[in-house]
Amino acid sequence: MLHVRYEYQKDHSLLGEDKFTYDHEWLKNQMRSCLEFWLGEQEATYPPEEERWKCRYCQFAACCPAENDGKATMTPKSDDLNIKER
Repeated sequence: MLHVRYEYQKDHSLLGEDKFTYDHEWLKNQMRSCLEFWLGEQEATYPPEEERWKCRYCQFAACCPAENDGKATMTPKSDDLNIKER
């Protein structure tokens, strides 16, 4: 059984929770793929065309090549990335 908690990033308030059965091998492969990306071992991929509606909610849409005809238009600001500058 997998337990997933959805939290709002800005204030960490709970949005919802789900529990469900899952395929262990599939999840392990998905996590491996994500880790390869975050560790810089894999290039970013974009959502398929039929799922690009998700981009409306992404904080990186303004600088994403998928949303800008293959060209990044600007670099995200640190406050867009939830990074606290010192």
